Amino acid sequence: MKILYSALCCLFLSGGLIAQQSPEDPEEVYRVNRWASAGIGLVGMLISGIGIESLRDKDRFTATELAGLRSEDVPRFDRWALSRDLEKRESAEEASDLVFNGAVLLPFTLLFDKRIRKNALDIGLIYLEAQAF
Repeated sequence: MKILYSALCCLFLSGGLIAQQSPEDPEEVYRVNRWASAGIGLVGMLISGIGIESLRDKDRFTATELAGLRSEDVPRFDRWALSRDLEKRESAEEASDLVFNGAVLLPFTLLFDKRIRKNALDIGLIYLEAQAF
């Protein structure tokens, strides 16, 4: 499975190298292969969506299962979660989603700048690729 993830990362990252060449037109800030970027971004978003759905379909732990866990059974970086109140999970999830959705929409404020607005399609495609990852 690690080989598959590594291969997908290499595939997606290599597409971004096209945008790193210097533009022939000095007014052109970004050199983006729009078809390649759109394809990479859409495929990446599709794969991300499938991955998120598979995570949501996993069985959740019950309170008794969590209570039966010893700290030695859990990786060190996750041990802090054992002391959390299970009843507060939904409110924490809602707050997290609110902050996340706001952060996803925040880059659209760049469109208020006239100098950036003329490159909106290229910036949007770059953003789509970034969100796919």
